Amino acid sequence: MTDNTELKRLAEAAPEGPWFGPEYAPGTSYVFDVDLGTLLEYQSIDTEKDACLRYVAAANPAAVLSLIAENERLRADCSSMRGSLKANAVSINKLIKDGGRAARERAQLKAENERLATENSEIESAAITYIEDMQEAQHENERLTELFKVGMTLDGNLRVYGDWQSVRKAQEILAERDELRAEIAGLKTGYEAYEQVNAELKAENEELRANSSLVVLLPELDSVLEDLEIHGQHSDQGYRKLKDWYRKVDLACKAIDAAMGNGEQP
Repeated sequence: MTDNTELKRLAEAAPEGPWFGPEYAPGTSYVFDVDLGTLLEYQSIDTEKDACLRYVAAANPAAVLSLIAENERLRADCSSMRGSLKANAVSINKLIKDGGRAARERAQLKAENERLATENSEIESAAITYIEDMQEAQHENERLTELFKVGMTLDGNLRVYGDWQSVRKAQEILAERDELRAEIAGLKTGYEAYEQVNAELKAENEELRANSSLVVLLPELDSVLEDLEIHGQHSDQGYRKLKDWYRKVDLACKAIDAAMGNGEQP
């Protein structure tokens, strides 16, 4: 029975129970209700009949209504779940379609990326070759320009495609000329530095030569001071000035000797 409408109507019309069978009244052969009394009775006691009575007692209206309610709840749950599954199936189908489309697009993008990578590699290789060719052409152009300049310097009528041996020889001559110019400039700079040092040494030598006369005069001055002090032929003020001047000259001489490496350290 898939439609429980009639069964539910009959269960709702009967007393709820509970109903009791032979297990509650051993030796009897009936089903009874506490309020209504005996509901079903057999004339004799038999094992199969007892089983039927127990079943009838267990299938009381309250139990039947509970089972029907549970069945309806499960049916509602199944219906709700069926709707959810249907919605999920639609979403899954959409995802499958989207996934398939995304996979195809990914494959296309991958193929396009590989194609672009190949083209980029070819372009990069061509660019490198072009740059190398341009550099080589530039170097060749510079070389030819230099040859042309040298050729025009040597002879106004000499062309780049003329006498290559003469052009190379001219280049060697110009290189030697530049090298000699550099050497001459270096020698000139060194000679100027030498002249400056020589002038400084000459000035120092003249100064030392001029001051050396003080060294010659110093012993004579010392002797004069001794004579003046012994004979008393001087004034105190003049003697002090003369002695002070002598000390200054003596210090200057010692400084000169120290600078020349011949005197004592003060």
